[in-house]
Amino acid sequence: MPFTSLILPLLASNSTRIRWEATHTISLLTPYISEQIFSLLPAISEQIRTDKSTIVRDYSVQTICNFAEIGEPEALAAFPILKEALSLWEGKHRGRILTGLLNVCKNAPTCILEIRGIAEEYVEDNRSGVKKAAKVLMKAIIKESCKIS
Repeated sequence: MPFTSLILPLLASNSTRIRWEATHTISLLTPYISEQIFSLLPAISEQIRTDKSTIVRDYSVQTICNFAEIGEPEALAAFPILKEALSLWEGKHRGRILTGLLNVCKNAPTCILEIRGIAEEYVEDNRSGVKKAAKVLMKAIIKESCKIS
């Protein structure tokens, strides 16, 4: 997409609002700009680790989740980023990450066993949104496992 080159530099803006809107835009465009997202993975991962804005981090995580939905190479590239993000920011983004791991399961079945172990850790989480996402993920894994067998 020709305008993507105008949006990408905004990820490094000093203005939180600009980073937030740029990250949101990229999140929405992810299915259409997967090649650019591949090259942006280190920057997006860094945003998840370091950006002080919860909204910027949320949209960064959502970008990775959307990326995992595209296909197997994308899901395999997204998986380690999502795993790392689970332990960051006192688990603030866990519900969204667990939902994104569902995309990894669908497109990279070799990751299902590891993801099942991750989901099992969160089915009794204190946060209801995290617990719900973990249970949905577990159901999907069980359903997917039945297809594979």
